[in-house]
Amino acid sequence: MNKIYNPNQLTFRDLIAKITADSDLSQQRKRNLCSSVRKFADVVGGSMTITASFQICRNIINETDISGMAVSSSRWSNIRSDLTFVLKRYDAPTRAPMRKSLSSEWSALRDLLDGNERLRRGLSSFIHWCNLTGCSPTDVSDDVFSQFLDHLNNGTLKKKPRHTHQNACKLWNDAVGLFEAWPQVKVTVPYYKKTISFPWKAFPESFLQDLEDYIGFMGTDDLTSEHCVSIPRKASTLEHHKNQIRRWASALVHDGLPIEDLVELSVLVIPENFRRAMRYYVEDWSGEPNDNQGSNEIKLKPSHFEMAATMVVVAKEYLRVRVNENDLETITQLRNRLKCRKKGFTTKNKDRIRPLLSPQNQIRFLGLTEKLIKLAKKKDKTPRSALMIQKALVHEILINAPVRFGNLVKLHLQRHFKRIKNGHSVRVFITIPEIEVKNGEYLEYELPAHAVSLLDNYLDTYRPILLKGEDAGWLFPGAKEGQHKHEVSLRENLCKAVKKYTGLTVNPHLYRHIAAFFYLQANPGDYETVRRLLGHKSVDTTMTFYAEFDTLAARRLYTDHILDRKFNLKERDHG
Repeated sequence: MNKIYNPNQLTFRDLIAKITADSDLSQQRKRNLCSSVRKFADVVGGSMTITASFQICRNIINETDISGMAVSSSRWSNIRSDLTFVLKRYDAPTRAPMRKSLSSEWSALRDLLDGNERLRRGLSSFIHWCNLTGCSPTDVSDDVFSQFLDHLNNGTLKKKPRHTHQNACKLWNDAVGLFEAWPQVKVTVPYYKKTISFPWKAFPESFLQDLEDYIGFMGTDDLTSEHCVSIPRKASTLEHHKNQIRRWASALVHDGLPIEDLVELSVLVIPENFRRAMRYYVEDWSGEPNDNQGSNEIKLKPSHFEMAATMVVVAKEYLRVRVNENDLETITQLRNRLKCRKKGFTTKNKDRIRPLLSPQNQIRFLGLTEKLIKLAKKKDKTPRSALMIQKALVHEILINAPVRFGNLVKLHLQRHFKRIKNGHSVRVFITIPEIEVKNGEYLEYELPAHAVSLLDNYLDTYRPILLKGEDAGWLFPGAKEGQHKHEVSLRENLCKAVKKYTGLTVNPHLYRHIAAFFYLQANPGDYETVRRLLGHKSVDTTMTFYAEFDTLAARRLYTDHILDRKFNLKERDHG
């Protein structure tokens, strides 16, 4: 049975009937609402038998990418608004007003927020909900906010109800501190993010010392050292190992091992403890069986295998004499069970790339730089406009020089940019030495003239606005003096801008896949050029990820061939 159909509840077809029969609505309003309901069903690929409930519709919305559909962001927003109206009007047992004039108490509080857009917008839904339910400002408590969360889950199409709830709690407390006239009752701010890692200070000193010894041992390239690792690891790799070890150790504690028992790294690779950490990640953390395959197969993630692989490295290269051969063989076999069966392009990335088959989406994506520049120039030269230009530059660099995001964040004006004068013009190259690249391959990209113009404009006019204190030379200066911008902050700025102005869902690493996608669509089979562009060591790596692009093109050619054959046979038959 269709998971989004429940014969005991209203369906979209029922909603159409109720709208049509509603004598309180104008004919134009009825047409608009019916159009939105039908368009929603069409966009999400369902039918008019979709169950008309907030929870089901929200789940559908969260799983739907409209970038490949013939619907704009504004139209989609209107559809969601109309659907919310319809669900509230007909899905409730009684037809209560969805919003009414604020009481004098709530109106007075709302007026306090007029000068603060962040508080006004963030608390608007909560204030109107309290007003509608008869809750006065002095009644607000943790219990009231819990009821508000229930309303968000079951009576709205908010994409992230828990985020809206958490934000409202934070803003309520902010208002308590800002306004004397605000009810002086603070509420508990929920923390919804599930965390694994315990703080470093929670671990025994002997464990931390053993970890530091491991970092020193694995990073040394002194050939005269008494203990020299076969392949010294880079500092960035060892920092990653350090975080993986903490996550692995924390999993054992979550599974019931007393943290004080973690006296050294060897505890992590005892076969029974190895199994416990594995079980925590593949069952407790990743949670559910793979519904898509209709089986009880556990979802495996590459990160599970990578953590286990690091533990094997710890045992094999660092612990050596502290781990016997039988135990090493056992944990190696356990690690191998975590290997994801399929290599290459993930389903999620396929879903995100697919909308770019649309020329209209390609135009939006490739034209985002100009869009952001135009928006920035409409404003005064402020930090906000400077960030707009910064996002445009990040987007443009990733399109023309698809480096890994970790390298992009750390671009330094003196170390990584080389300029060559060519008459009145200048050529600019981004160069990244082998030691800074994940796979040890030297990278060099030349920026096109329009990207150089944007870079120079950013450096001369907008970057100085973003500097905090002394200039340390980072292309993207951070909030703290002398540091580059944090990777998370730069990523979020970019992804939100792409989503807002193109409707596409991307992440920085997806730019590398997009570069390969665009090139292979125009040049099928030319994997060597893609290998050089992305800096892969082997063309096999390139083919593992991107052969599917050629497969898609081949299937399209076959479809075109069949259609041509069908047309030609018909013409011959009638001829």
